[in-house]
Amino acid sequence: MATAEPVFGDVLARRPSLRVVLVHCGGLVPAVVARWQHGVDTGRPGLEPLTESPRQPVRRLYVGCLAHDPAVVDLSALPFG
Repeated sequence: MATAEPVFGDVLARRPSLRVVLVHCGGLVPAVVARWQHGVDTGRPGLEPLTESPRQPVRRLYVGCLAHDPAVVDLSALPFG
């Protein structure tokens, strides 16, 4: 929720110079950004139009490198979709 709100509230798109750091390799964001994008691409009911697709502002986020599994580090190193 802490990341979805600024993405779907268009805050990160309207403030591209805002620097946000997600701890623990981005938490679940690397795993769900494709789902968020799919919802926008398919016109999911209840979503307001966005200035940028969810993948764009998420790519500008910074992530901390602390994780308890090397696979999580690998996932967070991908360009989020």
